[in-house]
Amino acid sequence: MSANANESHMLTHVVVGKSKKPRAVKDIMQRLPVHYYNSQNAWFTVSITSDWFIIHAVVEIRHKQVEDLKIPADEVKAIILLNNAPSHHNIEKLCSRDGRIRCQALIPNTTSAIQPMDQGVIYATKWLYKRKILDEVKEVEETSEDQVEDTGRQRTFRNLKLYNFRSSSHNFAASAKEVKATILIKSWEKLL
Repeated sequence: MSANANESHMLTHVVVGKSKKPRAVKDIMQRLPVHYYNSQNAWFTVSITSDWFIIHAVVEIRHKQVEDLKIPADEVKAIILLNNAPSHHNIEKLCSRDGRIRCQALIPNTTSAIQPMDQGVIYATKWLYKRKILDEVKEVEETSEDQVEDTGRQRTFRNLKLYNFRSSSHNFAASAKEVKATILIKSWEKLL
């Protein structure tokens, strides 16, 4: 998750899975509300981080600042703070061509204490996401006694079987958008 300190811009989220093209979304990969990448163990890699930065992050930041905030293109500036995960080891190379958008690493062994996204934003997003899954899957209405074959429990199980990556990615993106601005702003307080 990536968002700025005044909560005016949140980058499109990245999801990493094992499948190159998950069956549920193989025909609509470009229309997903998240950027999808794959790796052998479903973890971020150096190449995924580089690709995300160059292809998606720089473009989204420039668009937001130029189109929405009306900042002249030659004055666009941004620093993306990254934790010191193994997938971020070439952080010096994560810089836009003009050098105005770049990544910077947080101080080692302080990530859990000062990383803005760890300060409640991820927790809030996970909580909202879990609630959306339950809302979509859980059937609470029980049928009458003469309709025994289709109980709420059976419908819930059927809905769970139908829940796929497409639903998951849409629920995750919606959950992230629902995180309150106050949570984002408070998450930056320790760092700033």
